[in-house]
Amino acid sequence: MRPGQVSDQTHNHAVMLQQPLQAGVPCSGKVAVRQMSSRLGQTLLEAGTRSLPDTENLIKEFTTLKSALSTVPDFAILGTSS
Repeated sequence: MRPGQVSDQTHNHAVMLQQPLQAGVPCSGKVAVRQMSSRLGQTLLEAGTRSLPDTENLIKEFTTLKSALSTVPDFAILGTSS
């Protein structure tokens, strides 16, 4: 064996010890992607919430329209006359 080389047994043992470490501690690239995707998800959620319609106001407008239409005879709504 040349200087700087390790035996197959030592190499295999190192690989066995390294695998659980890599599985348990994500690399910095994975952490960055997770943090970025989390921030993006939060930003999209906030943007979506801001763009939702004011449902309380929509219900009031619908109720007003419904009451106004209830006073009009059905044939007038259909555009026919009797």
